[in-house]
Amino acid sequence: MLYNGRPCITLCDNYYNNTITRAPGLMRYGYFHSFNNYVVNFDMGYTIYSACKLYSESNYFEAGTGKGSVVNDRPGSDISATYPGVYTDSGSILTGSNYSLTASYAKACTWRPTSNYSYTAKTASDVKAYCMKNAGPKSSASAGGRGTIGGKLDQFAARYLPASAGNDAALDRHGANLCDRHISAARYE
Repeated sequence: MLYNGRPCITLCDNYYNNTITRAPGLMRYGYFHSFNNYVVNFDMGYTIYSACKLYSESNYFEAGTGKGSVVNDRPGSDISATYPGVYTDSGSILTGSNYSLTASYAKACTWRPTSNYSYTAKTASDVKAYCMKNAGPKSSASAGGRGTIGGKLDQFAARYLPASAGNDAALDRHGANLCDRHISAARYE
C-alpha cells in the first residue's frame, strides 16, 4: 500500500554532526522539503526510497566520510523498484568530500514546496554559521527559533492528507508518524 502523499515533512535550520547514517534522513513515500540544514562529518545524507518526493535546497554538507554519499538513491528489489523516489537539489554546497549532490538513479523532482506554503530560504553559504549558532534547545522562541511556516503546513495537510488522518495519525509498522511534521532548529550530535 502506498501512503498517498504522506508524510509531508519540512526539515530546516537543523545541525547534524557526526551522524553515522541518514542525516537528514530516510525518505519514503510522501513529500519532503529539506532546506537550510548544516550536515558535517556524515556518512550518508538522504536515502531516496519508495515513491518519495524530495526537494533539497540551500543546505551545507561538509566532510562526508565513510562509504556513504549525500544521495543514496539505488532502487532495491522491493517496492522501491516499482515506485522509485524522485530528488532535486538547488543551491546546496558540498565541501571536503568526494561525494556529489546529484542523484545517480532518481529522476528529477518536479514538486516544489512553494506550491504548498511560503518560506524564505537562506543562501547555503549562510547556513553553517546560522545553524551552529541557533540550532538546538533555546530558553524561548525568541532566542532564535523559527516558527515562520506554521499554519501554511496545515494548508498542506488539508490538501494531501485525508480528513481521517488528523494530526495524530496512526504509526506505520516502522514507527514513522504519518502526519505532517515541521522539524526545525534541532541539533543532532
